[in-house]
Amino acid sequence: MQHTLLGIGLLLIAAIVAALAAPLFVDWNVWRAEFERRASMLVNAPVTIKGPIEATILPLPAFAMHDVTIGDAEGGSGLRAAQIRGVLSLGALLRGRLEAEEIVFAKPDIRVLYRADGKIDLPSALSQTNAGNFSISRIAFDGGTIAILGPESKEIKYEDVSGFGALQSRAGPFKLEFSYKQGGQGFTIRMSANEFRDAAGKVRLALIRAVDGIALEADGNLVLAEARPRFEGKIGLARRADGALAWKITAEAQADLQSVALDELQLALGGDENAVELAGSARLEPRAGKFEASIAAKSIDLDRLGGNGAKQDLISAIAPLREALAQVCALSLSGRIGVIIDNVVAAGAVVRDLKGELALREGLLTPQRFEARLPGLATISFAARAQEGDAVVGALRRCRCAETRG
Repeated sequence: MQHTLLGIGLLLIAAIVAALAAPLFVDWNVWRAEFERRASMLVNAPVTIKGPIEATILPLPAFAMHDVTIGDAEGGSGLRAAQIRGVLSLGALLRGRLEAEEIVFAKPDIRVLYRADGKIDLPSALSQTNAGNFSISRIAFDGGTIAILGPESKEIKYEDVSGFGALQSRAGPFKLEFSYKQGGQGFTIRMSANEFRDAAGKVRLALIRAVDGIALEADGNLVLAEARPRFEGKIGLARRADGALAWKITAEAQADLQSVALDELQLALGGDENAVELAGSARLEPRAGKFEASIAAKSIDLDRLGGNGAKQDLISAIAPLREALAQVCALSLSGRIGVIIDNVVAAGAVVRDLKGELALREGLLTPQRFEARLPGLATISFAARAQEGDAVVGALRRCRCAETRG
């Protein structure tokens, strides 16, 4: 009996040692084609593994693949990573399910190519098999880049991309948080989505600029049908940094890769008690860098915007407004803003029936035309003729109209 138990014990030890040591003697590169086939089925896009393949079974199933390409990372849309490594759940594998405790993309380069009609040039889909038969408890990427290329070779590039997230299946739900740099400035994105059904799902996104805390938030439906992403929902853009003028923009948005339409737009400048509020609409073409906007208000009090409601000189009264306009100038857009305000209080005086148009070109916001009724019976108007450097050349007219009695 003892000899039998000893024999069984020795067999178990030998089996465990063999399971631990076997991967050290297995050339996993012989199975390269099978790895590529399985991975392609999983992500529903062509996968190519050019570098070495490493794998272990115990104590935990793990793998590392080097120089991996998903899709077309050269001429179309795709991903290339110096290494993709992961740790799998042994229990899930025994149940026939793929559950990754962690998947790490080292130095991934992501490339997204879209056409003039706003359609993303996606890799050829292979199959819908096992679309929901896997999950990733933690997905991480470190030191990557994202390049978005449009017609005429226009490119938007994000660098130093690093972050983490979780993915329940290829169709979602998922959560993602990552940081990146663009134009030397740092940004953070937090994004979550429920399961996408019929190529549509509800998403929430927050984009924060590190230098000043300006935050963009979006909450709505994202449609991915026919590889043409479209968003419909609410967006908000706000600055709440201490020591600076607070402002907030909210709107109902309809957006795709070609244009953004903002309806029911609300603009608030200043704190809640002293805010200057305007309403309107806007249309943007991000790819072309163009926009058109119109805003209006019944009455705004620039003296209250300064914070104490007391009478100020004109320069002090408009200083917060100039600070807010400076944020507009930081946008890489060109376009026009139409303004209509019934009453403007500044430096204790009331200006009525203000109508104007501002132009933004290459970071410079300039008046193109305006007209208004000054205190008393005077009117003033301006029409720009040309722009010389930072200066606008035009005709300024002031008229004092005679009072008429009926």
